[in-house]
Amino acid sequence: MRPGRCAGGVSGLKRPAGSVDLTGMTIIRSTPALAVLAALTLLGACGAPAIGDRAALLPAASVAPRAGTVVIGSVGDDAVEEAKKFQPFADALAQRLEGAGVQQGRVIVAPSMAEMTRLMSAGKVDLFIDSPYPALTVAQGAGAVPILQRWKDGVARYRSVVFVRADSAITTADALRGARIGFDDDFSTSGYFLPKAALIAAGLTLTPLPTPSSPVPAGAVGYVFTEDDENTLFWVTEGRAEAGAMSENELRELAGDRFGDLRILATSPEVPRQVVIRAGGLAPDLAAAIETVLTAMHQDAAGAQVLANFEGTTRFDRLDAPTRAQLDTLIGQVPPATG
Repeated sequence: MRPGRCAGGVSGLKRPAGSVDLTGMTIIRSTPALAVLAALTLLGACGAPAIGDRAALLPAASVAPRAGTVVIGSVGDDAVEEAKKFQPFADALAQRLEGAGVQQGRVIVAPSMAEMTRLMSAGKVDLFIDSPYPALTVAQGAGAVPILQRWKDGVARYRSVVFVRADSAITTADALRGARIGFDDDFSTSGYFLPKAALIAAGLTLTPLPTPSSPVPAGAVGYVFTEDDENTLFWVTEGRAEAGAMSENELRELAGDRFGDLRILATSPEVPRQVVIRAGGLAPDLAAAIETVLTAMHQDAAGAQVLANFEGTTRFDRLDAPTRAQLDTLIGQVPPATG
């Protein structure tokens, strides 16, 4: 985990174990007392945080009562960065939900999908927004409901590709038997979920390999995690893996002028760029109000600016029945990971 850094130059303060609420943001860890102490130290060194004006420092167990609060969850290692992305959006959403009895927006940052699943199951998180695979993983584990798709960076839907070098002897997806493929990580929609589902649908058996150099079982496709799309492309171009996978847009951007040096073997179906899920126990009136507000937010200048500042979001749309069915089929092909 990267060290924390203050604007005033104090650096090297590692975020400790614990759980603190920092101006509307809750960081979930394991030992609240240490976290509160460290957060107070950090505030003393850096001054009050810039996000919001609710500068309470509380263990997660003592977070303010849920009534009147809409809580958005996120998963990440750098909780401060996650809050910078999500808290202004949470504030704007809360403001537009005043008629539904909402007074404030809060962001909870969890360190893992498993923890986010627990938080949604416990009713501590109302909304979770992520790419389809992590969102559906949390939804299945927490009994949450997929409701909307998010146009992130102006993109409504995207797809993944499986690729090899253009000079590879592998010219079809079926010829990947006995080869190894590099995936991003086990919660990546574009770098794992979609390409794996596409290869399974093509009749291939995929087997995880303990190490990149482990032998591939006969007749199977072995896969390893590179932890980054750039690494995936490097592994393929340098011969560490025969094939790789990522979103088509990302591959074109990373490969640039050398895209012609690659061969596409398989293409996944297009899926929503991101999915919004809501807690299964959310009050029906509030759930309906959230959908109404989010799907209309792009229609006025102030709302459109809030969305643009939220990672280039263009709009939110309701998930239609065919898209829900498609996502159900895909998640059935690649069962949710844990962790």
